[in-house]
Amino acid sequence: MRPQLVSGAAWLLSTAAGLIGAIATEACVRGTGDFAEAHHATRLWRLGVLAFLPAWVIVLNGHVV
Repeated sequence: MRPQLVSGAAWLLSTAAGLIGAIATEACVRGTGDFAEAHHATRLWRLGVLAFLPAWVIVLNGHVV
């Protein structure tokens, strides 16, 4: 495969992974209730970072290849 195709495919997959991660995180947050207390803020930040981690891994792998 040409490097341009791998990079383009990685870009599309990372976008999809980021979107799925954001949707999954939203579902987890809504599952905790309508309120988020201050002591749950770090948990919510961790969920947000974990949601976009697969997208970053895909795009970095696509850039290296």
